[in-house]
Amino acid sequence: MHHENKGGRMNRSLQRRSVILNCVAALSMLWCSLAIPDSPAAISKVLDALSSVHPLSEVALSPDATRLVYGGLVTGKREGAEVGVSALWIANASDGSRAVRLTACAGSLCDEHGAAWSSDGSEIAFVTTDAKQQTQIAIADAQGHSVKIITDARGPLDTPRWSPNGKRIAFLYCEGAPKTPGPLNPLARDAGVLSTSFYEQRLAVIPAQGGAPILLGPTDLNVYEYDWAPDGNSFAVTAAHGSGDDNWWVAELDVMDSNSGVVRVLWKPQLQMASPRWSGDGIRIAYIGGLMSDETITGGDIYVIAAGGGTPTDVTPGLRASVHTLTWNASASQIVATEFAAGEEVLATIDVDTKTQHDIWRGAAMIWANSIMGFSPGDAGISLSRNGEYSAVIRQSYTSPPEVETGPPGTWKAVTHLNAGVRAITGKAANVFWKSDSFNVQGMLIAPPSIEPGKRYPLVLD
Repeated sequence: MHHENKGGRMNRSLQRRSVILNCVAALSMLWCSLAIPDSPAAISKVLDALSSVHPLSEVALSPDATRLVYGGLVTGKREGAEVGVSALWIANASDGSRAVRLTACAGSLCDEHGAAWSSDGSEIAFVTTDAKQQTQIAIADAQGHSVKIITDARGPLDTPRWSPNGKRIAFLYCEGAPKTPGPLNPLARDAGVLSTSFYEQRLAVIPAQGGAPILLGPTDLNVYEYDWAPDGNSFAVTAAHGSGDDNWWVAELDVMDSNSGVVRVLWKPQLQMASPRWSGDGIRIAYIGGLMSDETITGGDIYVIAAGGGTPTDVTPGLRASVHTLTWNASASQIVATEFAAGEEVLATIDVDTKTQHDIWRGAAMIWANSIMGFSPGDAGISLSRNGEYSAVIRQSYTSPPEVETGPPGTWKAVTHLNAGVRAITGKAANVFWKSDSFNVQGMLIAPPSIEPGKRYPLVLD
């Protein structure tokens, strides 16, 4: 249910619990709606249907809109156990044809994700794992060939992004750490002699063809998110001094030199911030600000601040929605955003100068270009071509499992059919509104798979 209030969503750990609870609630609803003698068989069918869904985690469209990379899951044996790992495919963007694996470990099992196209569309960078399950950065050509691992990392890394001129790749790197620092992902409890040291996630830059990475910024600065400036000379980063586990909630907005690593503090917000993004002319930086529970679970208004400093401006005042992703897509004045609005997803353009919004699409569904565990949008809601006229998303709804879809923004068609055979486990979904004391409340009413006219059914609230 949704109360009229702006704020964040859960982080990755809480999202995992939410998914479990939502599944339990769905199963409970179906159990109550069926005759008791049939319930064990019905529940078995529901579990079979749920397990038959192919999760889709990410999609990245090439700048010229001819190719796309999408991510899902594959299973295989690792040390004798059956495991599921993330995997990437590259295919034609118009119809999903000629899909082939994009991988740096053909013939073996590794986790691969985080695909990013170079600005000219000639190469792809992505995260892979080596024989020791250590994450590394790999690159490939636009057809998914000539794959090469370009790092020799010793610690968690993620989020590769090409410099605008294609000569360097940046990524988040926590050298020597046993895990990535972050909220609700703490290190193991100290035992014996207590230590005051901790690991920081740094911003690293490496030549596009490989070499030794350069770690940027102060050693005690934990970088959570970043974005290249259009000229390639700087980054916008959200970061905090001290332990990365503890300080995301007080992260500041900084500008970091991409060569020297010198940091200039741009803004220290009173609430949380996420998704720093440079405008196409390099003059302004946008970010999402608001009351958020944890990292990666974003919600709030869009604020814009001059890259040289000053006070941020809320460019979505009075918005009856919560923004969770944004991109300028090289524009100097228009932002493309995805929003949650009372049970519906909204894709909109926002003019930051006039503070006006134009809805492109809305529906009782969810779209994303990358995700948290394949269930909820991450920090990219849509993948756009260079000219913004073509796009790729992963779309799912309360009654339809996810598929990759492409087309002009808001008029997509499915180009994968991985879940075409999944049997529906619910009936129709209705967006309902009511009053509770002084609150306006919204919720989704999910019907059982079949309804007999005149029959009363139990109601399960989650």
